[in-house]
Amino acid sequence: MKKSSKETALSAIACAFSTLGLTVGTLYSPMLFTGYLIACLCMMLPLSRGYFKGAALCFVAANVLTLLFNGFNFFDTLPYTLFFGLHPLVNEIQARLHARAAQKKERTGENGGENGGGDSSIKADETAENAERRASEWEVDWDSPAAGKEKTTATEKKAAGKKADGKIFGKADGKIFGTDVLFGIVKTAWFDAAMFFVWKAVFSANTAIPFIDEHILPVLLIGGSLFFVFYDFLMFRMRKSVNYLIGKYVGKK
Repeated sequence: MKKSSKETALSAIACAFSTLGLTVGTLYSPMLFTGYLIACLCMMLPLSRGYFKGAALCFVAANVLTLLFNGFNFFDTLPYTLFFGLHPLVNEIQARLHARAAQKKERTGENGGENGGGDSSIKADETAENAERRASEWEVDWDSPAAGKEKTTATEKKAAGKKADGKIFGKADGKIFGTDVLFGIVKTAWFDAAMFFVWKAVFSANTAIPFIDEHILPVLLIGGSLFFVFYDFLMFRMRKSVNYLIGKYVGKK
């Protein structure tokens, strides 16, 4: 019950600010992308606590409420509905799979280096225990030391936080796994397809820039893909910052 109430409260707060950002953005065109960005950051609030269902409900509710407040301005809300609002959810799945792949590689490497050692079973147990402790990469205790251990230094806490965070494109484990490559390809294709649909549905294949209309496919495949790579990297960095701030000022789950 306690976890459910926390999830409801945090998701409701995220939904309120997401709706506010989207509504302002769709009513005032110069702030349209800013509204998308604010709504995506708000989605990360429940995701930082592992509330995946709460984040999904926040996405649905924000879409519905925004349409009610902006007079059913469906066209300006469409990019968020098709891509930007769902992107944080997909990134969270990718981050979880990335963390599991890193843990599996760590276990494999440590177990492989222990062959022939007299204490291999003890080390294997310790490795399994560490992997279980980091099963969910957002479950990080940023403030208090582990039970039964002496108080850790600030440097040790920082190192532990980076390792448990499992950030993408960072120095947490120095590896990009096959799942990251697959997600990157799928997300890039998804972004290009969503923007092509927006171009057709919202702009009726006729923007104010003739060059874009005449060369829409290469513009999306080259320019759109390059933009998305930067945007995806930026969102992972923002996700890490949100996780840290929520963990520091709200506390662990």
